[in-house]
Amino acid sequence: QTWLTPDEIRELFKKVDIMNIGGTPYCMVSIDLSVWDDFSCVCYGVYMPDTASFHFHLDYYLPEATLTKHANRELYTLWRDKGFLKVLKGEAIDYGIIVNDILMHNGPLRIVGIGYDPYKSKEAVNLLQAAGAGNVLKGIRQTYGEFTGPVETMELLVKSKKCSFSPNPITAWCFGNCQMDEDRLGNRKPIKRNARYKIDGAVTTLMNIHQFNNFKR
Repeated sequence: QTWLTPDEIRELFKKVDIMNIGGTPYCMVSIDLSVWDDFSCVCYGVYMPDTASFHFHLDYYLPEATLTKHANRELYTLWRDKGFLKVLKGEAIDYGIIVNDILMHNGPLRIVGIGYDPYKSKEAVNLLQAAGAGNVLKGIRQTYGEFTGPVETMELLVKSKKCSFSPNPITAWCFGNCQMDEDRLGNRKPIKRNARYKIDGAVTTLMNIHQFNNFKR
């Protein structure tokens, strides 16, 4: 089934400098990391108490070596040239750069959770633990049961326009690459329409919502 369209996400684009919001708002971070073959994504979800809404800012990282040989290289090059995709030197993603970027946001934002796929993120998690972030790390299994609640919340936020996204065409593209799948128990989770297309922006946004839905002060 078609889920949220790129146009629906683009309608929610809003320029927000998350480093200068003021008031140190609560922030959830989610990471979806590749090794070398494609881009990695970090989503910062900020709760805006004045409007009781959420703003999502997503950063995308790609190894330089991948840019020259990937099936989507023309699209990725365009995004790099326009500043939407951060290209890192080398054959593989340097997780240290991503971790430093996350840590830099803690201060202007109050990071109260960092969600990750427990099967894919061991090196980055070790770096975050070493930096003192162990108490906010949360493994989020990529199962239908874990994603059903966030999917429903995401749909409500989009339809009621109670969320916004930093303007980045990669984010709209990721959501447009999703189709909604359902297991025999009625649980729902987005999957790729096509193997070469990425949905990391949508997945990390849902991981953020999962953390907000289960947050206890």
